[in-house]
Amino acid sequence: MWRDRYVSGNPNSADLSYSTYLVKNRFIANFSYRKEYLDHLGTTFSLFYQLQDGPRYSYTYGGDLNNDGLSGNDLIYIPNSKDEIALVGDNAQDTRSSDQLWSQLNGYINQDNYLNAHRGQYAKRNALVGKMIGTLDIRIAQDVFLNTGSKKHQLQITFDIFNFGNMINKSWGVAQSKWYLKLQRIKCTGTTNILLPLFRCYQSDSAHQHILK
Repeated sequence: MWRDRYVSGNPNSADLSYSTYLVKNRFIANFSYRKEYLDHLGTTFSLFYQLQDGPRYSYTYGGDLNNDGLSGNDLIYIPNSKDEIALVGDNAQDTRSSDQLWSQLNGYINQDNYLNAHRGQYAKRNALVGKMIGTLDIRIAQDVFLNTGSKKHQLQITFDIFNFGNMINKSWGVAQSKWYLKLQRIKCTGTTNILLPLFRCYQSDSAHQHILK
């Protein structure tokens, strides 16, 4: 059996989807300036900038939905309506009604362009893309050289700062993804022929979007 990939059913089914490391959009620019002086010294100042798509991610259930022995790899079904999902609170102290739970989950689906456009379907593997990431790197190269006849001897010392923008603003140059929607099947209920899975709808904490509180 194939392991450790996001699936919506049979883990051995070779369903086509997006690669984890697919980057469709990328812009790269660089600038370099060199100055030689005192006959034996040269300094080069360089900037490297890259702007690209953020990391790809998937919406999955918590736990092991299809009993394949792996947790967190089962792609969610995006419900059209309240009738397509049974929700319960986070714990015994969670007093939210089923209507409140659905209202909050539905609100989350509405504000997410991908989820809202694919209601009634299973989410695709790696179909979502995080916010674009821009990084700026700086290099200063110091050369010491000596010309002896037709030969040139050179020593170079470099000083590099990677992701320089993050030193100025901690939110720059950081990959962002979504981690605050979590549904977990806890049990099934119903008749022998018709089983209805119940999903626990977790509350978010202060560090996340408060769509499930």
